[in-house]
Amino acid sequence: MANKKKKTNNKKVTKKNTARKPVRKQTIKKPETKQKTVEEPSKVFKDFIVLVVVLLGTFVVVYGLTLGASKLGWFDTRYTKPDVEEAKIDYTYISAGTIFSREEDHYFVLIGDFTNLGMYLNEVVDNYKEKEGALKVYKVNTSEGMNSYLIGENSDVISSYPDRLSINDYTLIEVQNGINKSAYVGEENIVQILK
Repeated sequence: MANKKKKTNNKKVTKKNTARKPVRKQTIKKPETKQKTVEEPSKVFKDFIVLVVVLLGTFVVVYGLTLGASKLGWFDTRYTKPDVEEAKIDYTYISAGTIFSREEDHYFVLIGDFTNLGMYLNEVVDNYKEKEGALKVYKVNTSEGMNSYLIGENSDVISSYPDRLSINDYTLIEVQNGINKSAYVGEENIVQILK
């Protein structure tokens, strides 16, 4: 028995030998689907009633707490609205950018610091406004920030463009059809024109 030869497996690898063996088909169990059951109408109605009762109960509790807190004075009811007079808008004051673009064709623009306006000049302007056939007088207050760019060391009132004007004293400009017709610098000159 010693002479028995061992069997060797010397097969050549070919495409036929490397082919896959067929796999057994396994059956996959599908999960059982539960069928939806229609709830009885009495259960749905019962759930609806419970919801309505809970909502009404919550509303009653919140209302009761608010009413109780109001009765205890937790909400201050002593506030009274202050009496406010009707707002009056003074259309005589305009911004410097609108000096040459007013509705009227012919008007005056008085430019200056009106925080220090003398009583005499103010009275002259008011008296002029009351005259029959008087031109409208607008005022540009240079003490306001948006109009302060008009203030300069030298007075240059010839331009018809507001950004090119420069004043250092009270100035009255007569505007006709959007053009600077004439300008008067100083209180004395303004008083002579408006008298």
